[in-house]
Amino acid sequence: MAPMQHVLSRLSPLVRGLVVAALIFSGCTGFAQTSVTNTVRVDLPPGVTTPGNASSVTAADTDNVRRAVLTKAFSPASTSINVPSTLTFTITNGTGNPQQVGLAFSDALPTGLAVSGATTASQCGGTVNAPAGATTVSFSGGALAAGVASCSISVNVVAAGAGSYVNATANVSGLSLNLANSANATLTVVAADLVANAPVFSGGSTV
Repeated sequence: MAPMQHVLSRLSPLVRGLVVAALIFSGCTGFAQTSVTNTVRVDLPPGVTTPGNASSVTAADTDNVRRAVLTKAFSPASTSINVPSTLTFTITNGTGNPQQVGLAFSDALPTGLAVSGATTASQCGGTVNAPAGATTVSFSGGALAAGVASCSISVNVVAAGAGSYVNATANVSGLSLNLANSANATLTVVAADLVANAPVFSGGSTV
C-alpha cells in the first residue's frame, strides 16, 4: 500500500470523503535510508465534531525509504585547456533496496566548465539534457532494478581556463526522493603549453 493510502486508511470512514485541509510532507534527509512522514488533516463540516469535540481529524504515517546513491567522477581527473574530460554520474542501488523509478537530478557545472559536443540523450533508463555549451546537466525518468544494481550517465566537459574545478555535492539539485546525494569530484586543468613542455625522464636523466 502506498504511503498516502496508509494515511487515508487510518481516518474514520465518515471523514475520508471530506475536504483535505492540509497535507504535510517531511522527513527527507541526505542518507541512503531515511523515513518520510505524511500527515493529512481533514476539517469537519460546520457543526460536526469528533467525540472529543475536535473540528478536524488528523492521521499520520511514517514509511522507511531506501534510496539509491548518486556519485560522480572526472576521467581523466587532470586535463588541459579545451581538452575534454568525461564527467560520469553513477547511480547505485543497494542490497535489499526496492526497484527505483523516476530517478532524477540536476548538476550545475563549476563556473568555467561547459558540456563539450553531443551527449547521448538516453542513459540509465532515463533522459539526459546536456546540449553542447550547456553549464547544467539534467537527468530525469531513470530506473534501476531492485537489489544490487548500478548504471552511469556520461557527459564530456571542457574548460576554457586553467584551474581546479570543484563539482561538489552542493552543485546537485532537483534530486528525486529515492536518490541520495554523495556526488563530489574535482577536475584539474592546466595550460596546454605546460603539458607540451613537461620534461620527459628516461633512464634517470632528463631528455
